[in-house]
Amino acid sequence: MNEDLTAARIWTDIHDTLQQLLEEQGQELGEISRQSALSADLGLASIDMIHLLITLEDKLEMQLQFDELATGPEGQFRDDLTLGDLNDFIQARLVGRAQSGKV
Repeated sequence: MNEDLTAARIWTDIHDTLQQLLEEQGQELGEISRQSALSADLGLASIDMIHLLITLEDKLEMQLQFDELATGPEGQFRDDLTLGDLNDFIQARLVGRAQSGKV
């Protein structure tokens, strides 16, 4: 597990990974915010989202579970994910790992 992950580093890794993914598809990232939706705003298909998560797993040196991310806090399926959802999910995973002593 990478020990120097900060909120700013997580956001930068999300941004850089998105930028790389979209460039591979011949698109530009443009302006993003926590409210930017992966599908509706950025045009990512579900396979693109999985690629995004796999790439982030490698960069952040941690395992992310797409099924956990795809469901909301009450277990309902989310129609679309925002970058804020993704960022908060990663941070929550880090806090959980830190509390369990796996950092």
